[in-house]
Order: sequence, then structure tokens, then C-alpha cells
Amino acid sequence: MTTPGPTLSRRRLRAALRRLREERQHTTEAVRKGVEWSLSKVTRIEAGSVTVSLADLHMLLRFYGVDDPVEVARLLDLARSARRRSWAASYREYVSSAYIDFMGYEDEASVIKHFHPVVIPGLLQCRAYADALIRVLKTLSHDDIEVQARVALRMERQMRVFARSGDVELKVIIDELALQRTIGGKVVMREQLAHLSDMFDQPGVEIAVIPFDADVPDRPTWSFSLLEFNSGEDSPVVYLENLPSDVALVENDAEIESYETVFENLWRASVVGDKARGRLARWQLNYR
Repeated sequence: MTTPGPTLSRRRLRAALRRLREERQHTTEAVRKGVEWSLSKVTRIEAGSVTVSLADLHMLLRFYGVDDPVEVARLLDLARSARRRSWAASYREYVSSAYIDFMGYEDEASVIKHFHPVVIPGLLQCRAYADALIRVLKTLSHDDIEVQARVALRMERQMRVFARSGDVELKVIIDELALQRTIGGKVVMREQLAHLSDMFDQPGVEIAVIPFDADVPDRPTWSFSLLEFNSGEDSPVVYLENLPSDVALVENDAEIESYETVFENLWRASVVGDKARGRLARWQLNYR
């Protein structure tokens, strides 16, 4: 079996270590005493907030009595992968560690579902629109180096997702308000909407437009990404996006199920195919 990238490897490893502890009915305090570590070290390793060294992993596995060579090798491979540097880590000066993890999960998702109620979602933005959007966010520094770095990150994120054409399905719901809202002026919007029109023909991409007057119960006013994986070992995750570099991870099964329901309700209330293209074309006329 192929070992996943660092983010999924870290997630699988922490789940495996927690499962081993719970199966043996150990508390974290019992583990602390057994391996003679600090309690914070035990909890941080199990939470995935720090990577575990191979030596420490060997010690934990001995404590848990794991001696099956196949299982030991699998967990060691996960630990090695978890310690690899993510491509997005080169942007860590400009974005949060949670956002870097988001990029890692997105890299390995087989299905990406995204909704944004305010602007064109990041995966469908042209460079000029992304630059203008980042600059107008009042809570961000207007330092040009920072803006350029965040735009570069967004473009590389797109490149990596679309390079996996055939291995990933992208379903995006765009609020019609985002087609009307001018970001960066008419020239930028003309380029953005033309780019969006081209994205309708991108393999593996489905774009829906939710009309102004769509009747959707509990219509969310925030954006979110629902990421699904083709391995039965990896359950879906949801990321709530607040700013271009600020996200929050949701892993609770009940909450994820609620977001799946919300996305399906929004999709059913949206227009797709030629009707969605028609809505887009109507707004393109405003920017001629």
C-alpha cells in the first residue's frame, strides 16, 4: 500500500496510536509513566501537534506490545512520511500551520466540495482577482511581499489540484452575488469571469451557481471545503475558511455529516450546466 503524504500520514499515525492506547485501556497518565515522558509529550504526539521520532515510536510500540513486523513497518513508514516537509511549508511565514495542513489534505482528496457565499472560490480565481482580493482584506497587512507570497501559494495550490485531473473531482458552488461583486475593478472582473467560463470545460470540475432568490434552509454565510478521500481508512474532513490564511479543521463525524447535508441542499438549489453558464454570461455583460 502506498504511504500517503505528510498530512494524511500524521493523521493516520495519531489515530493508530490513540487506538492502541484505548484498546489496551491505558490512560495517557499510564503511558507517561510507562515510557517515562512528560504528559504533555504524550498528549501532543497523540494529538498530532508534534511529529514523533522513530526512536520514540519504537518505545511506544514496545510499551503497547506491538511486535507484528508488518504493522511495525507500516507505522514506521507513516512516521517517516509525517516528518517530510510539505510543499506549502515554504509559505509558513505568511500562512498559519492549519492552512498548510489544509493544503496537505486537499492534495490527497479524491473529492473536493467547496462553497463560498461572498467571492469566487480560491481554486477558480485568476491571478489578478486573487491579488486584488487579498489586497482589499482589511485585516491583512498590505505588505507587497506578503501579498505576492499569498498569491503565489494560491496559484501553486491550483496547479497541484488540476495536475491531478482524473484523480480528483471538484464540485464548487458559487453564490450569484460573487459574480456581481466587483473585486479589483472592471478589467480584473472581466478577466476573472472569462477564466471562470473556461473552468466549466476543465475535466473533473462541476460548477454550480446558486441564485440570489434560492430558497435554502439555513443557508450558510461562511465558506467551507469538504474533502473526501478514496481510502476507507481516511474519513472526510471539513475546513472552515475565514481568511486566505486562516482555517479551522472539523473532524467530528456528526458535524461533517451536517456539512454534507448543507452542501447537498445548496447543490439542489443551484443551477448547473448551461443554466449556470447562462447566469455567468449575464454578469459578464456588465464588464464589457
